[in-house]
Amino acid sequence: MSESLLRVVLCNCPKDKVDSLSRELVERRLAACVNVIPVVASVYTWEGRVHVDEESTMLVKTTSARFSELVSCLETLHPYDVPEIIEVPLGFVHRPYLDWALEVTGE
Repeated sequence: MSESLLRVVLCNCPKDKVDSLSRELVERRLAACVNVIPVVASVYTWEGRVHVDEESTMLVKTTSARFSELVSCLETLHPYDVPEIIEVPLGFVHRPYLDWALEVTGE
């Protein structure tokens, strides 16, 4: 099934880090594309306190072959101790888009 060749990862990060982090992922060919939603409000508990922060959301498109390396890179470069790295399940991928993603990530 072609859908299993592509992965989408959701990752929130500080607004001042999103450009450099998303560019790094693309330059390393770990991501075919990163869509950035510039401002989201995140409400969460950390170290016993409720926080409300503005962050940016990255929707990272990668391939199954690059997925583990992408996760490792995010764990290393992300400024948070516990970065949010969530794979979003896919039901359909437009074949021309999949072909392009495979090409630009070197698959």
